[in-house]
Amino acid sequence: MRRTLFFLLATALIFGACNESGGGGGDAAEDPQAALSSAVGALGESDGIATTFTIESTVESLAAASEGDMTEEDAQKILDSSIFFRAKGETPETGQAEIVVDVAGNLVEMRVLEDTLYLRADVRDLVDEFEGNQAEVDEFVATAPPGFEFAGPLAEGEWIAIEGAKEFGQQMGAPSPDDELQKQFADSLQTAVEDNSEVTSEGSDDQGDHVQAAVQIKPLYESLQKTFGSLNVPGAALPEATDIPDETLLVDFWIQDDQLSQIQIDVTQFREWEGAEMPEGVEELVLNVDLEENTDEVEVPEAAANVDFQQLIQGFFGGMTGGSTESAPAAPGGDVCSQLVGAPPEVLEQFAEECPELQPK
Repeated sequence: MRRTLFFLLATALIFGACNESGGGGGDAAEDPQAALSSAVGALGESDGIATTFTIESTVESLAAASEGDMTEEDAQKILDSSIFFRAKGETPETGQAEIVVDVAGNLVEMRVLEDTLYLRADVRDLVDEFEGNQAEVDEFVATAPPGFEFAGPLAEGEWIAIEGAKEFGQQMGAPSPDDELQKQFADSLQTAVEDNSEVTSEGSDDQGDHVQAAVQIKPLYESLQKTFGSLNVPGAALPEATDIPDETLLVDFWIQDDQLSQIQIDVTQFREWEGAEMPEGVEELVLNVDLEENTDEVEVPEAAANVDFQQLIQGFFGGMTGGSTESAPAAPGGDVCSQLVGAPPEVLEQFAEECPELQPK
């Protein structure tokens, strides 16, 4: 699984690099490299893009890939599911985004508009879908700590609006690259992809012109390490180049009307890689992305329960400790104090005894 994430990361980098290419395109059969660069570059010039992520497989293959953790019935639910994402806007002030996770017809939705994050989920239906216990949902709502008063509306599928998320992210050190860094990042990606990939024509079908990119993962990653290192992502660390396999990743693209319309990664190709393991019975397993231009505005929900993000964090840490810090558990990825660097004063006060060095002077 860890290796698979590396391969998908590299593929995402390729997309990002092509987004910055503004050169003229070409006929996919005669010059597939130029055609692909032009098509994906057109996405970068669009006012908005909508993408839908799905898995193409059989219930038998998907269940086999889980190595016993998934029944064929659950595998069918995954195959009936999708993740939809769309975004538009050139700056954080004008940016907006929407994510819809469709789990066999039950939705989890997120919308981001300026400084507000809107959330809702079909919680009750999802619990029933996966044969959960509704009593546990009732207990969570009844025992929700201070700051979690929104638990009731959220459990009933209503919208909640979390305000102040952008400001808190900045306080916690979330990366906010300037134009110069973004340009440097994009230029490095473009050069790396040109040096470490080869694109070939694979004919055409109902989805459009089909091209395939063969990407050398290890040299691509090594050439991008320096640029990646300049991005500070709290709690995240880049893997060492020695952890990246020296293999070729095949990524399929379809181009229709000079626009990129579909991307696929056949996961079964990993079976041929040195040291890779593929469970028996996995005959078909493809990660699929459909893309289309989107110019629709992301709408603000008509009614939503307001939540202050800083109060939410304060309630979360307070709830973890039962209102005190004597038995605070370590946060994922490190101790509590290291995770709280840059947090608002009211959150730090919750951990005055455990983290005195973080308290305001």
